[in-house]
Amino acid sequence: MNKLYTPLIILLLALVPLVGQAKTHRINHHNFSLETHKVKKYESDRTEIIHLYRGKKKLLSHTLFKEDGDCSSVTIQLGDYSVENNNIIFYSYWASADRMPLFLRFGFQKQVYSVADNGIVRLESSKIYIEDIIKNANPDFFIGHGWTHKGLAYLNKSPTTDEEKMWLDDYVKSVEEEYKAEFVFGEERKALEKEVRAKLKDKIAEHTDDWDIYKEAYGNSRK
Repeated sequence: MNKLYTPLIILLLALVPLVGQAKTHRINHHNFSLETHKVKKYESDRTEIIHLYRGKKKLLSHTLFKEDGDCSSVTIQLGDYSVENNNIIFYSYWASADRMPLFLRFGFQKQVYSVADNGIVRLESSKIYIEDIIKNANPDFFIGHGWTHKGLAYLNKSPTTDEEKMWLDDYVKSVEEEYKAEFVFGEERKALEKEVRAKLKDKIAEHTDDWDIYKEAYGNSRK
């Protein structure tokens, strides 16, 4: 084989999703399949996604694992799901560590989908708390480097001026639009975090326990 074609073939193979295990669930008298796919865009990339099918039709996707970073930072997204009665529930968790933090992504989400008598899958509720880089927010409300939204400062303390309230409102609205979810605060946020952490306890431990080992690289700043 011509050596010039070898890198291209390797790249094409790497971009092909690797199908993992598939599970079938009978929900409200309808069969659904949840198939796990691993996608590798390059050697260091690790992404795992689960797809929900009814027959051959793909209905939605959910990230089970994704990791980004460099020599001094790491950000993970973890996910899982459960089937309860006629509902499919998806959980998500984000965490970061960075030796020179300009921004740390952190958050958790719960999405509840119902299966109707006719097999239609519908999103019933979606709740989220996340500290994130939001692309569709007002560009005038970002701090100098253009990553950190000014509203982030008021997620854990009450705004006291009209301007601060405007920043917070813009951030929350932007998150809700991007994630199609209700942003939660206070006791509702605590309850959501507790539930997501309990569901993803083993995964969180598996993928963050070694952050202390690599403290020299990632430093002490983490969420």
